[in-house]
Amino acid sequence: MRMARRYLRSLIGRLAAAALLVRRMMPWATGQPKQVIVLGDSYASAYGVTAEQSWTAIYAGRLGCDLANLAFEGDTSDALVNSPHIWLSGRTQPQLAEAVSLLGEAPPGNVTAVAIGIGINDWLWLQDPATSERCAVVQTAACDDMFAASLRKLGENLNTTLTSLQSVAEPGTHLIVMTYCTVWNADKSDAVNSVILSAIRDHPGVILADLREPLAGGDLLQDTVHPSVAGHVVIADVFSNVTPQVPDSTAA
Repeated sequence: MRMARRYLRSLIGRLAAAALLVRRMMPWATGQPKQVIVLGDSYASAYGVTAEQSWTAIYAGRLGCDLANLAFEGDTSDALVNSPHIWLSGRTQPQLAEAVSLLGEAPPGNVTAVAIGIGINDWLWLQDPATSERCAVVQTAACDDMFAASLRKLGENLNTTLTSLQSVAEPGTHLIVMTYCTVWNADKSDAVNSVILSAIRDHPGVILADLREPLAGGDLLQDTVHPSVAGHVVIADVFSNVTPQVPDSTAA
């Protein structure tokens, strides 16, 4: 009888350990939905459209994932790395730190993708200090200097962002970074996109969501800067098309 009880306790322990392993390896087995995490600026924060119309909601819905949208209207790449916000988690920290926290808390395999759209605010609102004119539409020596500095900072912040996310993301979590369509100034838009593309190349495994051509149509922007409802659908299409398909868990 004593041996039978010992055997039963041992069997229960092994079954409990196996169940824990299943929960860690396959979060869907516990009914816990997968996630998409989004970092960025007003392109991702649903500016000018409803939350349901935003590309982030459409994209997460197509993947069958919950959406953790950390994007803040007006954030620059420097704000994404350094400026704190208050989150539903109760934490007060920058977008990047909150994304790292969410990735660290998630069960393995739970986060399908981290989508990143940042950089347009780094340069779009720069102003010549002497005239207060927007550097996006005028060219002065002061604007040239500020724009060059903004490109350097954008590259540094993107490197910090991607390095930090790659250090904690599971192998099955896709990091996807978008480029921007031309806004106000083609040369400056191209220069910003070149920095974004360079950062993607410097971090193998990061996926490009290239919006330059898909958002070129005039009806896809609502105010010469932000995507319209139709523009959000196009962005969702681009992100959906570049996201590798998740293997069927039943087949696995």
